[in-house]
Amino acid sequence: MRGRILPWLCFVALAEIAAGQGVTYPDGTVSPFPPRFFGIGIPDPAVASVVLGVAAKGGTFLGAVGTATDNKTGDRPIFIAKDRSVTFLLGPDPTQGGGGFGISGDGTIKVGTSGLDACYWDAQNQVHVLPHPAGAESSAYAISRDGSIIGGEVATEETPGGSSFAHATLWATGGTGRQDIHTLPGFDGSAVLGLSPDGQKACGNAIRYSHEQDPGSIVAFRYFQGESMEGLGKLAPADEAFGYSIDFEGVIVGISGTQATEWFTRDARDLPSGFSSSAALATNDAGSVIGGYYVVEGESTACIWKDPVQGLRGTIAGLLANPYRISVGQWKLTQVNAVSGDGYTVGGDGINPQGKEEGWVAVLPPILHPPTIDPIPP
Repeated sequence: MRGRILPWLCFVALAEIAAGQGVTYPDGTVSPFPPRFFGIGIPDPAVASVVLGVAAKGGTFLGAVGTATDNKTGDRPIFIAKDRSVTFLLGPDPTQGGGGFGISGDGTIKVGTSGLDACYWDAQNQVHVLPHPAGAESSAYAISRDGSIIGGEVATEETPGGSSFAHATLWATGGTGRQDIHTLPGFDGSAVLGLSPDGQKACGNAIRYSHEQDPGSIVAFRYFQGESMEGLGKLAPADEAFGYSIDFEGVIVGISGTQATEWFTRDARDLPSGFSSSAALATNDAGSVIGGYYVVEGESTACIWKDPVQGLRGTIAGLLANPYRISVGQWKLTQVNAVSGDGYTVGGDGINPQGKEEGWVAVLPPILHPPTIDPIPP
């Protein structure tokens, strides 16, 4: 009967229930669409895969991008159009390796690196090299939710020893323009690692290459269009800090030292985890769902924060089991790398039941509690 699950069916994969019809659980709570969990697969001849960006709307999975490790050509970007249907995104030179790092909110535009070039792939998966000076190396790490802006780095100069200095860079998706936002005063290089949904705000890290052994040689930064790049505080002066994701309001999540960190202003605030090592790698548009990992006895576990104040919501495997009644079996989910704009779909990497590294996607719908009715007194 619709809306009723018998106790002995509690652990049946609810992903088999038709999408959009909702699920009612034994305790009476309801989710508006079914929860899901699936590995994306490891495309031949790759030996491993990982999800680094995910697109979804209202719990409907639209696609993901990441990297598959190929022993012959190195890493290659991948795009998942359907469950476990993995397509390699080839660059200008198909023999060159690379990586896919971001995807637009509608799943059409994918960004990454192929060989020495920052690239994006359009809705037909055709590759476009992003403009940069001749002979320079470039990488793309982020794309805005609306698909209009791409962020990364371009190697702009050479040291006498032959090392390149890469500076944070923004591109328009159509290849119509490139904006170098350089780096912080006193720092040699920088890279954009995260963009706000509209592309008007960026975050990343800046580094002093000439002082790599000095405490504090890597700092997180934020950049708002029309303003100067601004360095962010740290939890401890000697920390190395990275900003990985930024929302509409300019709230950044990342890592300072070995702790998951949030920057609402310039000041760093640790995200409560209760563990000695953790990192926040992704946030949704509103900054209320934050994904990442924590480490216990050397083992990384994929987890999610509900918000910076309330702290950890739980591990992905634990949430799938309760309340959603989906078991991940022998999977070990190591970290969350991406959260969709609506906050319901996450992607990451883990160790599959065969002992191989494989990317995965999980859909965690909101749980709706039925109204309580006070009993009528005698």
